[in-house]
Amino acid sequence: MNRKENVFDEIAKMDDHNIQLVVRSTDMSEAQQKEAANVIAEALSIHYKEAQVAKMVKAYFDSKCGRAWQCIVGKHFASYVTHEVSTYLLVQVGNVSVMLYKTPC
Repeated sequence: MNRKENVFDEIAKMDDHNIQLVVRSTDMSEAQQKEAANVIAEALSIHYKEAQVAKMVKAYFDSKCGRAWQCIVGKHFASYVTHEVSTYLLVQVGNVSVMLYKTPC
């Protein structure tokens, strides 16, 4: 495991939202992981439906980092995706997982 995968290897409390988040897999920079964690925590504190959380996170990253971001939120899913380098993040918040990545154009 490299340093990037260990940024949130222990349960981390998000200061503003008091949400426990664990990164399961990533190739994002530490700064981008923290930004994503904050957006995910905010979305989870506002919305109760998984689709609304995914929509908010995707919209944020589309507007800030360019289009083609994908966000999947749910309790049970499997995936096998192709993504741009340094844009993949899989986190767990309680019993919900959030996958965020940018697809190649």
